[in-house]
Amino acid sequence: MDFPVAVISMAEDLDVPVRYADSMGISYAHPYDLVYNEQMLEAVEHEFFEVKSKQEDNHPLERIHKALYVRPFSPKNQEATANGQARLKKITNRYKDEIEKLYKNEDADFVVLRIGTRE
Repeated sequence: MDFPVAVISMAEDLDVPVRYADSMGISYAHPYDLVYNEQMLEAVEHEFFEVKSKQEDNHPLERIHKALYVRPFSPKNQEATANGQARLKKITNRYKDEIEKLYKNEDADFVVLRIGTRE
């Protein structure tokens, strides 16, 4: 492991994704529908590659090369505290296998892990 991998998720309250979806005319029945909506995923992936392309000034060990997109972190799934802070150790342990696969797969820079959104 010689480079950072980002673990990306939408905010649990989904306010920002809802505003974005509304502004882009993306339809949804419930805000949680946006978590794995293809148009939203394309927007998140595009943003990841935008950030990735602008890291030349960062130290090599601070440059994010790959990303794993997962469901929103929440207290209910124990991936966030009650005030919304990500529990990094819990997240790293939970997605350890998927992160390892990203390190080994040279062809995948952005991977979506589709798991339940209301856990």
